[in-house]
Amino acid sequence: MWSFAYGLIALALASFVVMYAALHTPSFASVNIADQLYNAKRALYAGKPWLVTDNLTAFNEGVNVTYVVKTYKPAVDSQLGVVYFPLFLPYAYKGEKREANLKYAVFLGIKDCRRVAASAGGAAVLYVVEAAFPQLMPWLEVYALVPHNLTVMLQYYYGLYKSRGEPPVFLLGDPYYGLRYYGYPEFAFVGLAKAEWALVRGPDGTYTLYVLAPPDAVGIYVVDYPLALPLSCWR
Repeated sequence: MWSFAYGLIALALASFVVMYAALHTPSFASVNIADQLYNAKRALYAGKPWLVTDNLTAFNEGVNVTYVVKTYKPAVDSQLGVVYFPLFLPYAYKGEKREANLKYAVFLGIKDCRRVAASAGGAAVLYVVEAAFPQLMPWLEVYALVPHNLTVMLQYYYGLYKSRGEPPVFLLGDPYYGLRYYGYPEFAFVGLAKAEWALVRGPDGTYTLYVLAPPDAVGIYVVDYPLALPLSCWR
């Protein structure tokens, strides 16, 4: 009888301990890092093209900045004939966005760009891009941007230059998302072609992105979904 009574007391004590622990143990809301990462990148994408500058000092000291480099391209003017007009190419990006428990930061910058012989034969353009991503490695895709009609595209940018009186920035429209987001003509001037690429981690922890694009490509698109950033060394 006493053993039965002690058993009931022990059971009651155990139930009390469990109930007390349940009531007094702090509860933690689940943290969905994947959602936060996605939202940070989506917010950065929505804020494009950020601050656009051809001043390297301003780029180095700023955040959410696009660095551009001036080049000259030929177009046909109805009165002047063939003219070379200035065009800015996107060369590098620095962006960051804090989202709850994390801060997403990205850096992309063209280190080298040159014509090479492709392994399958024929010519190609090799992009060597310095890259920095958060420790949570992004999901990446890389596309080559190939013009549908080079002449039509150049006439469009020349028209922008004449109307604004200043060099336009190349590829700040949106060939990746296109009409779905901002009403730009989807793939109006370039098509997306899958590019060969490799992301290599150096001994110091830095990353280099190698991209092999077709010889007629005018740039590449680096997509860390849903963030998509164009780079161009089109000369």
